[in-house]
Amino acid sequence: GRLAGRAAHTRAVLYLKSGLIVVADRIETDRPRKLDALWHWHPRCTVEIEGQAVRSVDPGVGNLRIAPVAGFDWAVETVKGQEPAGIHGTMQGWYARCYQNWEPSPASVYTARIERTTAFAWLLLPARGEVPAILGEIVENTDEAIEIRIRRLGQEPFTVRLPWRGNAPMTS
Repeated sequence: GRLAGRAAHTRAVLYLKSGLIVVADRIETDRPRKLDALWHWHPRCTVEIEGQAVRSVDPGVGNLRIAPVAGFDWAVETVKGQEPAGIHGTMQGWYARCYQNWEPSPASVYTARIERTTAFAWLLLPARGEVPAILGEIVENTDEAIEIRIRRLGQEPFTVRLPWRGNAPMTS
């Protein structure tokens, strides 16, 4: 009932020696769709939205920046301890260390509409303390692979190519 028509999701993940993780998603669909992408944080993380990126900002500890790379805009919000009556009609923003022992925890909720088959990516950059900004742009998006140009402040830009099936990813 809820999912009319045809839709398929493919994910490719690349971990680089620098610590950067590239997560690429492809949604094949025969009609327009609403997408929700959820990124869950530990309850003690302090999470801020910075444009379309989200990041944890706790001093002196490991933090993470999540930066989307897409040919469309995401709406992003952080929810914590949301009951089913919330804006998405589901419980979001909860952490359970063990069964029936829940506590509120930040969840970054990204929402977008797509009109047809599309691909997008996420740049996950960890760091101790302040996490530097990172930007990406889709250079090529085909049925075979996605190619993303990545820029970090003070570093040379580089490109990663992630195939959707088989073959190993490439960087240049």
